[in-house]
Amino acid sequence: MIFADPNTFLSGNANLKPAITDGVKLDYMYKGYSIAAGYSYEKNSIGDFQVEVKPSENKVYQTAQNLDFLKTTNVTINLPVAITSYWFSFITASGSYQQGRASYTGREQNMHLFNWSIAGAQNFTLPEKFSVELSGFYTSMSLAGISMMKPFGKLSIAVQKKFNNSSLKFMADDIFSTMVFRIRADDPAINFYGTTDLRMLKRIFKLTYTASFGNKILKQKRDRITASEEERKRVSE
Repeated sequence: MIFADPNTFLSGNANLKPAITDGVKLDYMYKGYSIAAGYSYEKNSIGDFQVEVKPSENKVYQTAQNLDFLKTTNVTINLPVAITSYWFSFITASGSYQQGRASYTGREQNMHLFNWSIAGAQNFTLPEKFSVELSGFYTSMSLAGISMMKPFGKLSIAVQKKFNNSSLKFMADDIFSTMVFRIRADDPAINFYGTTDLRMLKRIFKLTYTASFGNKILKQKRDRITASEEERKRVSE
C-alpha cells in the first residue's frame, strides 16, 4: 500500500480476475506503408487506479478493479516517408472507440470514448557523420476504467557522431517533462471529483560512447575457419 496523503491510499487488489480477450485484426501492407483495423472484446478488463470512497473512514482508496467488459474498435496507419535524401520520417496514427461497463461499485456504470494518438520519428543525416533523431508521441483523453486519463505525450531528441570505429551519442528523453499520467475521477452519485497525477518516469539525459576493438578482417577469417572445421567434423562423423 502507498500513502499518497493522510486520506488517500494506493493499494493492490488480491481479488482481481484475469482479463480474457477475444479479437480480430486485419492488416494491409504496401511498400512499407500499412493500415490495420481491429476489434476486441475484453471480459473482466482491468482498470488501474479506480477510486473507492469510504465516507465512514473519510478515506479514498485507489486500486485496480475488474470491469464487466471493454469493447475496442481501432484503426492504425503507418507512414514511412523519405522526404529528402537526408530526412526520413516515420509516422504512426491511430484512432479507437471504446465502450465499457463496470458494476464493482454496486451499481452499473457505462462509459464510452473516442481516442486518437500520433507517434513518430524524424531522422536527419547531416554532414561530418552527424545524425539527429526527433521522436515523440501524443495521445488524447482515454478511458481508465470508469475514470478518464487526460491527454499526455513526450518529445525526445538524440544526436550522434560517428567516427571510423566508434560513435558518440547524446540523448535527452522527455525534454519537457510531460510524461505525467493525470487520471480524473468524476462520480456525482457519491459526490466525488478528484484528479491524480502520477509521474512514473523522469527526464533522462544519456551520453553513450561505443567503440569496436580488434581487426575485423582477422575476425572474419577466424569465423570462416571455425565454420569450416565444424563442417569437416560433421562430415567425418
